[in-house]
This record gives sequence, structure tokens and C-alpha cells, in this order.
Amino acid sequence: MLTTVAAGRVFDFSHAVGRGAISGEGFRLCVSLAAGEGDTIYAVNRGWEQVMNVPWNKTQLGTRIGKLKVGPVAGDEEAVSDFSRPGEAPGEMIWPAGIALDSQENVYVTDEWLNRVSVFDKDGTFLRCWGSAGSGDGEFDGPSGIAIDQQDVLYIVDSRNHRIQKFTQDGEFLAQWGSLGSAAGQFNRVQVFGPDGQVVTSLYGDAQELSKWAKMTLAASPDAMKRRREVRSLEREWRFSYPTDVLFDAKHSRVIVSDTQRNRLQIYNKVKNYTTAARTI
Repeated sequence: MLTTVAAGRVFDFSHAVGRGAISGEGFRLCVSLAAGEGDTIYAVNRGWEQVMNVPWNKTQLGTRIGKLKVGPVAGDEEAVSDFSRPGEAPGEMIWPAGIALDSQENVYVTDEWLNRVSVFDKDGTFLRCWGSAGSGDGEFDGPSGIAIDQQDVLYIVDSRNHRIQKFTQDGEFLAQWGSLGSAAGQFNRVQVFGPDGQVVTSLYGDAQELSKWAKMTLAASPDAMKRRREVRSLEREWRFSYPTDVLFDAKHSRVIVSDTQRNRLQIYNKVKNYTTAARTI
């Protein structure tokens, strides 16, 4: 279903962006997104590579922050740059998770493996990092989601410590709250509902046409193109596979879903003044 209508809301599938790639025009396990000025999108790519008898965190490929422009129509996308790389040195990442931008469009990325936050400017230049493993104030055990308010205060989900921590831009600890459990003020599960507490609808993925970059890859392999034409149904390919993040782009009134295992983004326009044909009896 390319247009989903539910509870007065309309989500019209627009197009997909991306393909599997370790750099440039594509994604490698994109797990989170942030919107910058104009049509800029920053994408956290975890990367993945496995070599027998070698520690997995020493053989990663594609771990990076991708900066791209995603316009409002299909084909209007551009890979701008990549920054950071796999590793444990300052400015490098092992298991990046969340991303957020401050008022200057500096980029903050959490790392669940290194238990730290890395900060870059909007051009990808490394500025600083902070954080260490532990359960004390300002320490982390799997920092994941991150948000920044209008005063540039950071809120970080400290996942395995089951709490939220609050910091300045430079990593100065301000406050923390939460603990393991299901009582009020405790954390263990995440559920998303509409403002009235009811589920509005579900989106399953509607990428019936390949993205611009995926078409380029397929065109380079005539044999792959032939095999694709022999498949009885491509519906499984349209659908999400392990979607991990949702970004609402207010400028274009659209929902951008990080379709992680498909190494792409799926984009839905949130349509206003949508009308349906009246039924006749």
C-alpha cells in the first residue's frame, strides 16, 4: 500500500534512497539519523565485517558518519562526505548508536562499545570526545539514544544502566534519573502510541522501485539484472528489514525511516488536505 490513511493522517510513500556500500553513495547498517540545515541528513553507519579468528572490532568496514543531501523528489540525492572510521582512537568509533545536532550543527554520536560521546563539526572535523565505562554519575554502560534541546543541553539514554543522563556540550554531568523496573520513573521497555494512547497505524515498507544508487549497482551487473527478472515476487524486498530509526523532516513534512538491513532510507510524505473518493451505494 503506497498511501496509508488512518485516523486523519496520511502517509504517502515517496521513494527510497541508498544501497549497500562501505562509503559514499550508500549505507552499511545505518542505525540512526539527524537532520541538518537545508536538505542535509547525517547517517550513522555501524558497518560490519567478520573474519575468522580475528576480533570482530578489528575487522570492521563501513563504520562512519555519512553526510548527504536528500531532496524532496526521487533522484534528488547526493553523497556529500563521510567522516570518522572504525577504531578506538579519538574520533573513531566501534559501535555507534545515536546521533544529534546542537544549534551550531555540531554532530554528537554515542558509542555503545566505547561508552563515550564523540563530537564533530558539520564538516566532519573531530572536536572532542568524553565518557567512560561505569555506573557512576557521568559514566556509561551502553549509551544509545541522544537528544539535544534548544539550550544545547544533552540527554543520553544510558541503556544498560537503565537511566537518562543530562550533560553540557562539553560532557559536564548535570543530572540523572531512572532505574531498572516497570514502575513509574523506571525503564525496561519502549512502546510508541499516538497522543491519545492508541496505535494509529503501521508502516511496513513500500520500496517497489529501487533507489537511484541501487539502480546504478544493478546496471553494472547484467547477470544480476537477469536473475532479478526471474524472481516471482519482489514484495519481500519492498518491506522494512530491521528498521532502527525514524526522523521527521519538518521542512518537507516527511518521515524518513532508516531501513537498516536493506542499507537504505524509505521516505514517506505526510500529506495534508488529502481527500478520498466518496462511496456510492
